[in-house]
Amino acid sequence: LQTPKQQNLVKLLDGPILPLHDLLQKFASPLGLYKVQLAIFHCANLYSEEPIMAVWENILQSDFKYEGEVPERLLCTLQDLHGIYGQTKYFPRSKFEKIDVPEERKILIPLDYILRRLLELGSGMTGRFKRGVLPASFYVSLISKLDLNYIDFIELLSSEYR
Repeated sequence: LQTPKQQNLVKLLDGPILPLHDLLQKFASPLGLYKVQLAIFHCANLYSEEPIMAVWENILQSDFKYEGEVPERLLCTLQDLHGIYGQTKYFPRSKFEKIDVPEERKILIPLDYILRRLLELGSGMTGRFKRGVLPASFYVSLISKLDLNYIDFIELLSSEYR
């Protein structure tokens, strides 16, 4: 942790157990701990599509910010998060997948969103991350590691690049 403010926040954690909401508002959000934010949403059973989509956007953006092997970092991140949240409403789903949640909670993060963002960010055409171009082999690995349907992915590519 680089700044005195961040160091003070960490010192505040060395105390009584805090409610999840406080952990989210006072620590995970200010420190940019996006995976921790997702974990807090999951543990607290908080589901609101907009904040969760924002967390996913931040997770993707943060992996593109690092120098080095962006494809490997992204694959590891997505595979780890799939292992933890793959069968929950907190991981992006294919439009054909179903998970066991009450009918009123069927709002799911569309997997298309994540794939489209990866295509956009990984194309190198966004201007911000010129070095983060993802090779075609990344998408083949992603499909196999996340157990995605090849047909759904081809349909997404077809609709994206018409």
